[in-house]
Amino acid sequence: GLIFYVINIFIGTFVLVYATTIYTIMDRYTECMLRVQNEQLRIMALVDPLTRLSNRRAMGENLKLVSSGSQQSGKKYVIGLGDIDNFKKINDTYGHDYGDTVLSEVALILTEKIPENGYAARWGGEEFLFVIPESEVMDGFECAESIISSVRSHRFVKGKTEFFVTMTFGVCEGCPDDDVDKIISCADKRLYKGKNNGKNHTEYTD
Repeated sequence: GLIFYVINIFIGTFVLVYATTIYTIMDRYTECMLRVQNEQLRIMALVDPLTRLSNRRAMGENLKLVSSGSQQSGKKYVIGLGDIDNFKKINDTYGHDYGDTVLSEVALILTEKIPENGYAARWGGEEFLFVIPESEVMDGFECAESIISSVRSHRFVKGKTEFFVTMTFGVCEGCPDDDVDKIISCADKRLYKGKNNGKNHTEYTD
């Protein structure tokens, strides 16, 4: 009877240890999966799903960072607001799906042209916004012009049709004590001025 009793205790202990190990592994796995999901959700909340650029919400956080950095360093920063010209016509002519392709390809050009320390976002619809810390209006102008020039020479192909698109930018410089929203609205006014002045260029003065 004693051997049987010992075997039972041994088996019981083994099952308990096995079950505990499995439970711990499953628990860790679930915790890990939750962390991954939370990270994915966090990224989804900050990234525009179509262009993979920051969305407006994430850019709001980046702008706060740049603004507080500017207050600490005493250096200026620059904001550029750009818009794809006649985008409605692109959608009407080639369809919304191809309009999405145009947005994605323009976003890639932006990603390439923004300096390492800068941020770019899809601001809404066919509007894009960039901010470059520790820079002045002419740096923003040069950045916007290099985006415009790359977009202008980028060939879009839909079936047998080839076409080109253009962009217009408004650029404004921010000082350490400026309110960021004021600088965005200044860039917006200049963008609007650029649209009225023939599009396909950058406006950097009022």
